Amino acid sequence: MNDSRTTTGLILIALFLTACATATSSSRERDTLLAVDREWAAAASEGKDVERIVSFWSDDATVYPPGAPVVHGKAAIRDFVRQSQAIPGFHITWHSDHAWLSDDGTLGYTTAENAVTVPGPDGKLVTIKGRGVSIWRRDAGGQWKCVIDIWNSGADAPAPPPDDVAELTKLLDTFLAGASGNDAGVHDRFWADDLIYTGSAGRRTGKADILRDIRSAPPAKPDAPTTTFTAEEVRVQQYGDAAIVAFRLVGTTVDGGRTIVSKYLNSGTFLDRNGKWQVVSWQATKVPRSEDDAKKEVAAAEATFHQAVLAGDVKTLESIVDETFIWTHRTGEQMTRAQLLDAIGAGKLKYPTPEMKNIVINIYGDAAVVRGTYNATFVNKGGVWKAVALHSSRAK
Repeated sequence: MNDSRTTTGLILIALFLTACATATSSSRERDTLLAVDREWAAAASEGKDVERIVSFWSDDATVYPPGAPVVHGKAAIRDFVRQSQAIPGFHITWHSDHAWLSDDGTLGYTTAENAVTVPGPDGKLVTIKGRGVSIWRRDAGGQWKCVIDIWNSGADAPAPPPDDVAELTKLLDTFLAGASGNDAGVHDRFWADDLIYTGSAGRRTGKADILRDIRSAPPAKPDAPTTTFTAEEVRVQQYGDAAIVAFRLVGTTVDGGRTIVSKYLNSGTFLDRNGKWQVVSWQATKVPRSEDDAKKEVAAAEATFHQAVLAGDVKTLESIVDETFIWTHRTGEQMTRAQLLDAIGAGKLKYPTPEMKNIVINIYGDAAVVRGTYNATFVNKGGVWKAVALHSSRAK
C-alpha cells in the first residue's frame, strides 16, 4: 500500500512539473511573439526603412486596411507601405498587450490599439485611433511572420470620408480618352496649377509646360500616326481629401499600317479642393520591353523600311525615317531624309537593294543596330522604331 501511494504521488508530481514546464514554455513564446510585434511597431513608427517594415509580413500575407482595397502579397504590401509613407505627415504606431498561441505553437494572434496620423479634410493633420488583430505563423526557420493584418477605427474616430474611388477612376478614363486626341481642355481640367510632373525620360515639368506644348503643336496630318491611351490594373487608395492612383498606361500607336504598343507604370497624387479632384504630382516609368520583343520590333521596322524603298512608298518612309536620317552610300555619297523622300517621290532612286538575309540585331536600350547586306541604326521614339542611319556596304 505504501509503495502504491508513493508511485501515485510521483506520477502526480511529474504531471504537475510537466504542466508547469509547458505553461512556462507557452508563456515564453507569447513573450517572444509580443517582442517581435513591438520591434515591428518601432520600425513602422520610425518610418525610415521600408524593407525592414515589410520583412515582418510573410510572402503570402494579406492586409485589410479600413476603407481601402485589400492588399495581398509582399510586393503589393511594399507598394502600400511606400505610398502610405509618401502622404504628408503620415505616422502610424500601435501597442499590443496580448498574444495567444495555438496548442502546437505554430500559429498565434495579437490584439493592439493603434493610432494613424493623416491629413484631414481641411489639410490639417488628424490622428485616428483604432484597434487591430494580427495573425502570425512560424516560417520554416522558426521566425514569426504576420499572415493576416486587419484593423479598424475606434469608437472615437471621426466618420470616414465618402469613397471617391469610382469618381477618380472615371476621371482617369475621361482624361486618357481626351489625351489620346491632345485635348487641351481635358488636360486643363485634370492637372492642378501647382502640378509637378516627372516623365519617363526624367524630365520634370508643370501644367503650364504641358498646355503650352499641346497648344503650340501643329495640326495633325490626316495620315499621321495616332495613339490611343488606356489604363490597366488601376488601383485607387483614398486618404480623406487625398488619393493615390496607380495604374499601367498602355499606349497603342497605329502608324502606316503598323501597330506599336508601349506600356508605362504611372502613379499620381490627387487632392480634392473645393469638391474638385486634380493631380498635384505625377510619375511615369516606362516598362522595359524584353530584348526578344525589341529585336522582333526592329526586324519588322527594318523590313518595312526595305520594302518601302524598293516600292517607292514615300508615305511609309515618312513614318519610319527619322528627321536626322543619313544614308551613306557605298560610293561615300550621303543622303538626308529630305533628299531620300524627294528622290523616291520623283522616281529618281532605283536602288537595287537585295533582300536582307541572315541579319544580326543588337539592342542597346532605345537604340538598335542591324547588320546584314547594309548596316542600319534605329532608335525608339515614343514606342516607334525609326531609322536614323544607314550605310551601304560595297559588294565583294
